[in-house]
Amino acid sequence: MKAVFPYILMLCLSLLGMTKAMAAQPDKMRDVYMFGFATDLNDSTVFMTSVVKINGAAVNKKTGFLEQRSHYSAQLKQFLEHSTKTSYTCTVVYANSRKEAERQYIAMRKHWNKQSGYVVRELAESDFTFVNPE
Repeated sequence: MKAVFPYILMLCLSLLGMTKAMAAQPDKMRDVYMFGFATDLNDSTVFMTSVVKINGAAVNKKTGFLEQRSHYSAQLKQFLEHSTKTSYTCTVVYANSRKEAERQYIAMRKHWNKQSGYVVRELAESDFTFVNPE
């Protein structure tokens, strides 16, 4: 009996590890449209990227959340830190269709243009574009 217990324990742990690995995989790869937004509380300039299409992005089937969102926002943060020498707080906004992403972009741009004292600067696609993390 004592000799069987380690094998059963090892089998259970390996099955648990396999289910964890399967759950960690992204559920669905599809195209999404996104734009980035960056702000610094000590600066009156906010940055917005243009709406771009990301091919083969990993989207969680259950929640609809874009996997690796932090990688996309980190790309924008690193670009701005390198070009402006200022640390910005960055985020990405994404949608399944270009129309929805552009609607969100226009609403956000309108909101920040109305805020007194803020200057909205758009980063052209030729200056910055998101890269799909591998």
